[in-house]
Amino acid sequence: LSQHFWFIRKGMSDKSDEQSTSTKSKPRRTNPLDIDGLDFDNEIYLRKLLKEKNLQDLMDEEHSLTQAVRVLDSEMQNLVYENYNKFIAATDTIRSMKCDFARMEEEMKNLMTNMDSITVSSQNLSNELKEKKNQIQHLSKMNKTVGRLEFLFHLPKTMQSYIEKKDYTNAVSSYLSCKSILEQVSDMPALQSVYSETCAIVSNLKDDLKENFRSAFLSGKELLTRVELLLQLGEDQSLLAENYLQSSVLCLKTELDEIQERLVLFECENGTSSVNFQYPVGDILEFTDTVCSGFLGNVSLMVTSWYDMFGSDDDERLLKSVSTLMMDYLSCMERRLMMERCTVDDGSSSLLIRALDRFYRRLLAFDQVLALGDAVRTEMLDIIVRVSKLQIDRSLQNMQAVWQKSVGECRKGLTGAGALCPVVDQKKKDGRRTKDPLAKLLAELDRSVDTSCKSTLDSLIGMTAPDLSFAGEKFVPAFRSALVDRLLVPLFQSIAESCERFYEPGRGTSSASTTLLLILCKFCWEAAHSTVGELFAACERCLETNRGSVDDRFSVQRDEIQNRLRNVAKSLLRHFVLHEGFIFSQMISKSVETRDWLAGIEPSSVRSVMKRIVEDLAAVEARVGQLFEEGNRKEQSSDSSRRTSSVAVFSRNSRPWAPSRSSIGNSALSNTLGKLWNERIDCFSEVEFTKVSIMTGLVKICLKTLLETVRLCTFGKYGLQQVQVDCHYLQLYLWRFVSDENVVFTLLDEIVSSAVQRCVEPHLMEPNSVNALCEKP
Repeated sequence: LSQHFWFIRKGMSDKSDEQSTSTKSKPRRTNPLDIDGLDFDNEIYLRKLLKEKNLQDLMDEEHSLTQAVRVLDSEMQNLVYENYNKFIAATDTIRSMKCDFARMEEEMKNLMTNMDSITVSSQNLSNELKEKKNQIQHLSKMNKTVGRLEFLFHLPKTMQSYIEKKDYTNAVSSYLSCKSILEQVSDMPALQSVYSETCAIVSNLKDDLKENFRSAFLSGKELLTRVELLLQLGEDQSLLAENYLQSSVLCLKTELDEIQERLVLFECENGTSSVNFQYPVGDILEFTDTVCSGFLGNVSLMVTSWYDMFGSDDDERLLKSVSTLMMDYLSCMERRLMMERCTVDDGSSSLLIRALDRFYRRLLAFDQVLALGDAVRTEMLDIIVRVSKLQIDRSLQNMQAVWQKSVGECRKGLTGAGALCPVVDQKKKDGRRTKDPLAKLLAELDRSVDTSCKSTLDSLIGMTAPDLSFAGEKFVPAFRSALVDRLLVPLFQSIAESCERFYEPGRGTSSASTTLLLILCKFCWEAAHSTVGELFAACERCLETNRGSVDDRFSVQRDEIQNRLRNVAKSLLRHFVLHEGFIFSQMISKSVETRDWLAGIEPSSVRSVMKRIVEDLAAVEARVGQLFEEGNRKEQSSDSSRRTSSVAVFSRNSRPWAPSRSSIGNSALSNTLGKLWNERIDCFSEVEFTKVSIMTGLVKICLKTLLETVRLCTFGKYGLQQVQVDCHYLQLYLWRFVSDENVVFTLLDEIVSSAVQRCVEPHLMEPNSVNALCEKP
């Protein structure tokens, strides 16, 4: 088996041995035990296996060798089959090539024959044409010369036809193409007339082109074409530059005049005129894009054309002319921007801001073409500042109109039936109010004003957006100052002045008007503590966003506005108390002055005017309670002690009253000394913004009025007792309106004491009788 395996390996390596015979053999090491080597000795290898391995190892070795022999046999067969297929394919290829080469050989012979005949024919043709070649070249030159002469003879007519068609470019091009030839043949008698006629036409053409400079109907491109043609015709460059500048400025001024006419028509359209105009300006964006962008484009074309044709040697006149044009353009643009009326609802404010941004951006782009002067740059920004101030002023007018409308709606709401008293839900056992009409009116007034202020402020602050080209360090501080000085401060000043007019002398004192004082008072108080601060804070945030510094002046202005609104609120509240107190005072004064206190009968009930006073005070308390908080009260005494107070038992604490004058004098002296120990009651003290404080002020005015009127009257016995009953009734009900019930008790004691002093027969009723009369329905 090993011999067979070695034979196969040796047969596969015969080919490599044959290839290596041509090269120089290299020394190699022999190994008879290497089964893959050329020096393998099967006898030695077999003896080695028998010597080193047992029977099982020998059987395994035999099995492995058998498998290797089978693999090698399979590889050998594959090699034989593959080489055989290749040999067959190569044989077929050689056979087909023999057939193809035989056919190609015949074709090559035919090709050689054809080439020989073509060569002979070409030589014969060249020999035939060689004699006429010089004649053909001479005729070709003569044809070109005749064509040129023909063009020269027809040149005047050609140029004249182009000129009649206003095609000056082709006319000049035709002349320039023949200019050199025409000058060369100008001495020839046959062409002198053509030369002179052409020169005359060129001279007329120059005059026509120069005359067009003064035309106001040429566009910038047409004017530029005329200049280029004149330069090609050899005109003086400096003279052309001056004429070009004058003509361009004339065209641009004509365009500005047209824009001004459109603006006049636009003003008429917005006015009372009913004429149907042909060229309306449209919205501000259309005006900026269509009209003004075209003007700036024409100016840019003029500037770039100037530098392209004439250079920058003499550009002072250009800069001066362009500066004048730009100032006129800015004036025209400002006029249109001033016409724009912005409102928050229709979004016209954003359109104006976009138009201002485009207006400023295009001017900055033009500044890259030609450096504008400082005056023009300053005017650019000043226009935007003036436009923004005008919009602020118009916004102020709109907000003042909103304020007046809101106050009018509030007054209209107060005139409705049941608008002054709260609505109580009868289904609720605790009797809580479910609707406060006055609080609702105040909320509507506050909401309308607050919404108008914030929406207007937001739309105006949009002018300071960082992405706007003009919202830089120069514009934002000026705009913020205008926003505060021309909008916020005048707005709240006008609100304060409007509120102050409500308590001017001579105004009515109806319940609706006094209730409006309450609403305005509450509005001013809340505005001073919240709305003003929020709006000023929004302005400060506007400047901080644009990296500005906040000026202390704005804080001072904010504090001044807040202080004025607080003072107005206090004045309104004080005026409300005085007005309501005046109504009660008139009622009390008339009831006291019209009664005969000396000839009265024994009291049988509380006077109706006292009941009316308590009812009206309760109605006022209901109105005040809808807008103001309860407030702080001092600790009250028990109800039982309140019902048996000093007024009912006044006779117990006093000495027995006698009709003698000495007893009356002693009682008066005793009461006067007693007042020294009581705290002084100021009836016109400062009123706080609480329900209890307001009602306390009203009650003190009522009781003080009653006290002063009692001091002016003279009472009989029953008159004194009637005063005693009335005061006890007031004592039973007025304590709930005030912050300190001792104020009521003190004033009522003074009233009864004064009545006793003014009584001719001082004799008070028993407390039980007084209580019975006061509890009588």
